[in-house]
Amino acid sequence: MYSISSLLVALSALAATTLAADCSQKIPDGGPSPSDVANFLTPLIPQICHPQAGGISTTPQNGFVFYVGSPNGPLDTDKCSGGFQDIIDQCVTQGDGCPGGGHCYGGQWVLNDQLLNITMFATDGTNPIEGAGGAGGAGGDGGG
Repeated sequence: MYSISSLLVALSALAATTLAADCSQKIPDGGPSPSDVANFLTPLIPQICHPQAGGISTTPQNGFVFYVGSPNGPLDTDKCSGGFQDIIDQCVTQGDGCPGGGHCYGGQWVLNDQLLNITMFATDGTNPIEGAGGAGGAGGDGGG
């Protein structure tokens, strides 16, 4: 027989693993490949999710903005890292939930009163990661 407390522990462990990200900004045909975008964004996560992250902060990175909204104080660095990784995995790499199909540049992730968001803001049609010192050029599997 299982106790209610063990059931609650099991449910909280499941809830802490992966939450659905709300994807946005489809990578257009001829844009960078999803793997190039993911390889560019992933190493930036530790710079964004430092122990002082929280409150309301935005961090621009070569055509992308990382947003951390945690109005009740610092964001747990593990939740921050996991949330941004969920956005990259679900929206960029897998393309799950990208409006119109395909892969997206980013999206948002919400847990209780904490919001994480990755937005691409290079709206002039340029490749936001080209020449950024990360992954290069337009890829073959972007957008479709």
